[in-house]
This record gives sequence, structure tokens and C-alpha cells, in this order.
Amino acid sequence: MYSRWTALVGLAVVLAPLTASAADVQVSPLTDTEFQDWSGVLEKTTLGDRSILNEYVARTRSRGTPGAVLEVAFIPRFGCTPALRIILPEQDTQPSADQGLLLLSLDGEPYDFPALIDSDSALHEYSFLAGQATQQELRLLLDTSSHLLIHQTFTADDQAGKSDPESDGSIEFSLLGSRLSVLAVESHCQAHTPIPFELTESN
Repeated sequence: MYSRWTALVGLAVVLAPLTASAADVQVSPLTDTEFQDWSGVLEKTTLGDRSILNEYVARTRSRGTPGAVLEVAFIPRFGCTPALRIILPEQDTQPSADQGLLLLSLDGEPYDFPALIDSDSALHEYSFLAGQATQQELRLLLDTSSHLLIHQTFTADDQAGKSDPESDGSIEFSLLGSRLSVLAVESHCQAHTPIPFELTESN
């Protein structure tokens, strides 16, 4: 039976090659979505088949790790279900792209983050691989927490090469402002009317 979870999994699998070959991405800020460390944008991506994908995204950046971004995205065509993802710059000490699991903590409480991973030479994008109920559960945890940590593991060689051996290398994101920003971005998505999808003979 068709479900929104089926749609989300299908979307994640289909979008990876399409977005990689996207011809154009236009990003514009969303009004009334900036709260403390969070803000919202609308991303319009022209896919390989020339169709347009609209994503309403609430995001924050890690203050201690340049290039690291935490996002909650909403897509009108898929019912504005929250889709959580973490974008990390390529570093020797970050989880490998084939690991498939990030270990998080929210205000000190551990949380497993099984992920579908899309990577290029500069970034690894971890999309939370879960059904609608679990996506909402994590979204609510973000709402009620103050910070999120990504825990990293190191080999002995990694530790030997670190400039600060006492640091565990965790990547931290502030969640201050996340509840209001995510809610505002979700409202923008819900106000969007997607173009009806029409099957053609080629489909």
C-alpha cells in the first residue's frame, strides 16, 4: 500500500542522482524565520528532467566546525513531512561515508541517526532514514533541546595526529531558536500549492 513513508524513501533514493546533476539551484531567504541561531530558506532546484523541486529548509550552522549544517526540510509535494539531514565537510576525523549511522546526543541523551548518505568530494549529507512518526519524534526532540552533538570515533592514528588530543572531536549545533524557525518554515511549506503531477505515456 502506498504511504508517506514509501514516498519519503522513494524520494530519498530518487533525489540523490537527480540533485547531483541538478542544473540550477536558487536559494532565497524566507521571511519571519530567523530565530537566534536558526533561519529559513527556500531552495528551488532544477532537476535533470527540468522539473522544479521546492524545499523549505530551516537550518543552523555549527560554530565550531566550518561547513557543518543541521537542517529540517519540508517538501510540499510530499505533504510537508519533516526530513532531517546533517551536512558535514569532508575531514579525516568524521564518520566515513559508508558508515550509515551517526551517533548523536541531545542535551546529553544518546540518539542513533540511521542515514542515507550522499557524498561528493567536499561534503557528506546524512539524511535521517526513518518513517514519518520517527521523523516527527526527532523533530520534537530538537524543539525541546538546547544543543545537539555528533559524536565521532577515532583510531589511535587519528588521535596521534590531532592537535588537541584531549578533544573528542564532537561537532556541536545550537538548537536555540529551532522550534520557532522550524515551525515558521513548515508554515511556508503548508501555504505552498504544488503543481499537480500528471502521468504521461512515457511514465
